[in-house]
Amino acid sequence: MIEFVFSIYVLDTSNGESELVGSWAGGRIRHVWISPNGGKIAIAYDGNVISVYDRHSWHEERWKKLKGLCIAAAWTPLSDVFFFATRGEPFIRGIHFIKKLQNTENDQLSYGSEIAVLVYDLSKMILENNGNGDSTSSKSTYKVGGYIRDMKISPDGQRIAVTFSENPTIIALFVVETMPSFFFAPCGLINGAVNFGPATILSFFPKFQYGSLLIVVSLKLL
Repeated sequence: MIEFVFSIYVLDTSNGESELVGSWAGGRIRHVWISPNGGKIAIAYDGNVISVYDRHSWHEERWKKLKGLCIAAAWTPLSDVFFFATRGEPFIRGIHFIKKLQNTENDQLSYGSEIAVLVYDLSKMILENNGNGDSTSSKSTYKVGGYIRDMKISPDGQRIAVTFSENPTIIALFVVETMPSFFFAPCGLINGAVNFGPATILSFFPKFQYGSLLIVVSLKLL
């Protein structure tokens, strides 16, 4: 039996020196998310595991036995909350990081909550269609939620955009608060079926002074 061991190498580009950080056997690294302040590195593996490293001490925390493979995630601008979604689940979960004093020199490390908190269930999202908008038009409803494909958070941390595996032309928008507790509420829905098609890439424009500007890239195979 062949067992593969995977590691992270941190490279100093100024002098070319590298340092080995962590070492584990099993699943390969699928994605890396660096917190906005550069203090945390979240890593998703092939297995149902997420690791978060503190960049100053390289202390590692792990969240095991997730319901599936982590396929989408986003850090809040203050780097204190890590939102993520796993394959085969219509849920957004969150890990809250709190700073704790380590020694008499006032050094601090931030530790994540032991359990990833269920923040929002997207399996119950229903879109109502009012027809042509007049009283004679029939109303219809259809499901737009489901398994999550990707998510992005705005630079001000007030909005999250989510796309779905089963409905790739739909983008759901939420307002979000993380203090004093998690708060998610739907605030908009973009249906790209007519205009741009499936949303392949999402990104919020940085330093947009009039609120939040969402950029959508649609790649169509001809």
